[in-house]
Amino acid sequence: MFDDNMADFVRRLEALRVRISESGGVLTIRVKELKELYGAGRLGVQVRERISEGLNYNHIYFLGDLPNDERAEVRLYLKGSKVGRILEAAGALGPAADQQLRAFARGDQASELNNLAREIRELLVRYTETTKPAEDSDEGSHG
Repeated sequence: MFDDNMADFVRRLEALRVRISESGGVLTIRVKELKELYGAGRLGVQVRERISEGLNYNHIYFLGDLPNDERAEVRLYLKGSKVGRILEAAGALGPAADQQLRAFARGDQASELNNLAREIRELLVRYTETTKPAEDSDEGSHG
């Protein structure tokens, strides 16, 4: 299945995988970048198939078909990442996918409430620190 060119491509994709991970599990790039990573001159059907195989091997996915226009953009995501699960649920039909999307929405609201609670705690800590009476720095040094 893997010739030397494909093996090199899979290794080069590891840097792209790191970029996607550092971008929160999702990254939009031009198809031209994938074509160049693969080392192809033209973006034919077989090249797009091989690029898709290499991405899948690295657990990098995209929705739909890889465009044949190198100027087109493609949204890449990591399988299993939160964004990846959202994209897969959004692309799927049926009650299970609907339920998964609802769960993500509830999770986002809980996350926002947790962030708000943290900010309120930080403000309260700052407030109590600024309203504390100043301590006498000469305490214990009376002679």
